[in-house]
Amino acid sequence: MLGHRDNELGFNASEVASSQGVLVMGAAEATVASDSPWTSDALLIALVTGSPTYTYTWAQAQAAGAR
Repeated sequence: MLGHRDNELGFNASEVASSQGVLVMGAAEATVASDSPWTSDALLIALVTGSPTYTYTWAQAQAAGAR
């Protein structure tokens, strides 16, 4: 997981602040029983302009199986 931490923290904060955007992040994990104990992780960090509207809540994620 150290690599994922580096991805999250490795951006240049001054560039983000000067770009007049909003930094957003999404993450996901998938486990396939036949591949146990391995999992697949994904991380997306994006700089967007404007005010993004989030339509997927943590409560919805938990209802879908998020832990």
